Amino acid sequence: MDELSEYSSFYECKRCFYNCYPKSDMIKHLNKKILCTRTIDSFNYKEEDLIKLSLTRSKNNLLKKKCEYCSQFFSHKSNLVRHLKKYCKKKDIVSSEDNISNVNNININNINNINNINNNINITNVTNNIFIIKPFDEEWDDTKIDNKSKILLLLGDSKFTSTLENLLENEVNLNVILDNSKDANSGFVFKENRYESMNLNNIIEKSMEKLYNKLKKFRKDINENNEFDIKKNSLDIEEKIIDEKYQKYKLDKNIQLNVGSFIKDIYYKKKDETMRVYNDFKNLQNSENGY
Repeated sequence: MDELSEYSSFYECKRCFYNCYPKSDMIKHLNKKILCTRTIDSFNYKEEDLIKLSLTRSKNNLLKKKCEYCSQFFSHKSNLVRHLKKYCKKKDIVSSEDNISNVNNININNINNINNINNNINITNVTNNIFIIKPFDEEWDDTKIDNKSKILLLLGDSKFTSTLENLLENEVNLNVILDNSKDANSGFVFKENRYESMNLNNIIEKSMEKLYNKLKKFRKDINENNEFDIKKNSLDIEEKIIDEKYQKYKLDKNIQLNVGSFIKDIYYKKKDETMRVYNDFKNLQNSENGY
């Protein structure tokens, strides 16, 4: 009996993609006091479905990839590579002279090229529907927001949150993936040509800083191209309000909590679209590396 027939089905945690064969092992894994670290691919599933799907037996198929050190199978070569690079404990005790170039036809020379492929995905231009994801550390692209919209955002009551909602209508700005659960303390952001895990508070703090700078830029843009003849005094008043709101946010913990909740919700509402962008690039990267 071949090994895939012997293990015709398995359980896979949809948070971290750990897999096992006895259901009892998966139950233990899911009931750990400290939950496993959520991977970016887990955001393809709804939060409420993670446990249910993890306890649903999955069928093995001929594309399963097996680790030669601990005998775990993986649904994708990229998951096997990540396992070999980061998580396989048995591999650590094997002599470094062992050659793993024949592990399910994976050439060891390619491993460095696809290092951390799930969370560190190299971003390139897509042949069709070309666009580039703006790194989270950089300024958002506002080229799709016209002068009239900038005025409405600048004069509106919800300047910061409304501006973020408008900016995220542009696909190139979809660079943040957040979990909406109450206990979530991190998310994923695209920066320096890869996706990285980032503390939730840091994401919100950086977002507010970027929104503040963007609103100041809107005021400058309107002043330089004042086609609607907005009075300078009005612009000065709105700029002062922006400064005051941002300073209050930086100094008041309660305001930080409230603002953080709004920003988190705005990002989460765009999760499906952001995951589509992520998956498109991931599929492209896998294709370029022979997956």
